[in-house]
Amino acid sequence: MGRHDSHTIPLPLGPMIWSDEFDGTDLDPQKWRYEPSASMVPNLNQEQQRYLDHGGRTAVVRDGVLVITAVREPLWNSTVSARISTYHRFRFTFGVVEARLKVPWKQGFWPAFWMLGANVRELGWPACGEIDIMEVFGHRRGRKACSTVHNEQHSWGTRDPLDGGCVPLGPIDEPQPGWHTWWLYWTPDRIAFYFDSEQKPIWSYARDKNNVSADQFPYTEPMYFIINLAVGGNGPSETVDERALHPPGASLLVDYIRTYNLEPPRSIPEAAPVLQTPPPPAPASLLALPDPPLLPSPPVLQPLPPLVVPLLPPLTASPPPLPPPPSSSPLPMEALSDSALVSLGLQSGWGRAEGLHDCLGLVIVTATVIAGMIIVFIGLGAPTVLLHAALQRNRRSRGVCREGLGERLIGSTDCYS
Repeated sequence: MGRHDSHTIPLPLGPMIWSDEFDGTDLDPQKWRYEPSASMVPNLNQEQQRYLDHGGRTAVVRDGVLVITAVREPLWNSTVSARISTYHRFRFTFGVVEARLKVPWKQGFWPAFWMLGANVRELGWPACGEIDIMEVFGHRRGRKACSTVHNEQHSWGTRDPLDGGCVPLGPIDEPQPGWHTWWLYWTPDRIAFYFDSEQKPIWSYARDKNNVSADQFPYTEPMYFIINLAVGGNGPSETVDERALHPPGASLLVDYIRTYNLEPPRSIPEAAPVLQTPPPPAPASLLALPDPPLLPSPPVLQPLPPLVVPLLPPLTASPPPLPPPPSSSPLPMEALSDSALVSLGLQSGWGRAEGLHDCLGLVIVTATVIAGMIIVFIGLGAPTVLLHAALQRNRRSRGVCREGLGERLIGSTDCYS
């Protein structure tokens, strides 16, 4: 088989962002995954094959080529094939795709290289969008390969399905088509398909400027690749050639798949340098004027000395004791009586009081002394007054008056001294 050179590239290309040249001996699990029938909707598209969850004889890499084969398996009495994709491996938005393939042209066989929106699980089909880069519908459309798109407005079962565009796959007298290159040119506003080195696209599909909804152009989100070889179904819509399923079966061959960014924007040419012309000379009258005097420089401000804040002494647990009040003639404590000690507030119990307790104690003692004097005065003064009044009454009754040291009887109730 061997590697085949690509045709002349009909499109401007940016840098390559992903490719698989199938140079190894097995399918690269970092780039591809198997999609078995068990993970799909039962009886999908009325197809007859069963996709396996491993390569086996249905997906083989040899001599730099990926070979996907549909064959009748006698042990299971069923047709087996392979479907692989880059789902959760690689996806991209906008760019150029180049794929070199060799497709089988047999009745009832449906090989395809296509793309689905990576949000198919969330939106479903065909809302996610589908781009069919290459499809062969058995013999239904003749010896041709077709390219088209599917979305909410244009798909099978909708009001306006699209046929897309088809190209012949070589002379009819050749038993099987040879190697061909398919191109996809995908921009934010247009999808176009090219074949080999043809400069004119097979078919194109553009965004409707009057209808910018995702129903008409959902192709602004990431998409991923799918390669499969189906047998039967509503694509070919014809009887399957059972003889083509006998071992070794019929195969779809893939030489390489390459993905490029869109052509980078052309660099803006540098502006021409601007010539600097010298300014015109000043008039002679201005040149003769003396320079203006220089203004005196402002005085330089000296920085202020740093502010030093004295530190307060640390607080102690208790204030120092106050000194005793001065005394002109201190007396020994033994020479004072108890009453004197009480009046001075120096007796035991009062003398040890400090601060507020001294003042309060002294006030209480003073109040007590004054109250005692009042009581004594009342207690002694009242009887004396009463006694004096009784004596006066007695004297009047007896007619006795004192004059000097003697006494005389005046025979009157009045007493004059």
